[in-house]
Amino acid sequence: MGGVKPIIALEFEDGSGTVIAALQNFVARVVVDRGAVISISYAPAHLGEQPDTPGTNDRRNQLQAVVATAAKFGVFRIDGPPDVRNRNAKQLANAIRADGSIDPTLAIYGAYAYADAGLHEQVRALHEIMKTQLGTSLFDIAMLAGALAAGEPVEAQAPFCPMLSQGWQFLAVKGVRLPERLASAQNHVVPALWTTFDGNGMSIVESLL
Repeated sequence: MGGVKPIIALEFEDGSGTVIAALQNFVARVVVDRGAVISISYAPAHLGEQPDTPGTNDRRNQLQAVVATAAKFGVFRIDGPPDVRNRNAKQLANAIRADGSIDPTLAIYGAYAYADAGLHEQVRALHEIMKTQLGTSLFDIAMLAGALAAGEPVEAQAPFCPMLSQGWQFLAVKGVRLPERLASAQNHVVPALWTTFDGNGMSIVESLL
């Protein structure tokens, strides 16, 4: 798993930590509460440098917060009959690409919502959009799109494991096999919305970087 990869490993004071995608021209904000990662959000660098700027940045942050809260309680879904699901899916797609720039945070949440609603074509389309606009694949979206089972290497994703904790349960369902040592890190994922490893898990992850 050598070479330069778009990954950042963050180790906390107690030795626990997380890994996130390092995305060019984006600023990441990680919020930790009692040793658990409760929020990871991305904003274009020119907005991230001005967190208090009203308008677009405020709307982005508010939408990310609403979706994160819903996801935490397992209610961020796209429900209803096909026409309603498709309409809501389009609205979500518009939000993900608001103001001409992709929102990686909403894209990750959106991919899980699409998959849950059985909107597999939307997941695949989102995966292609992310690769084109970001120049890299986000692990969660590639996994849900079936790209990892179809041959895209796990090690080439950003990062090389699910960012959302719920993603770990999709690995077997989606036919994704992690390298043996990385797979063992799953035993060290602590309860959190976003993947958080205990100290032993971070030791495993860091040995792979």
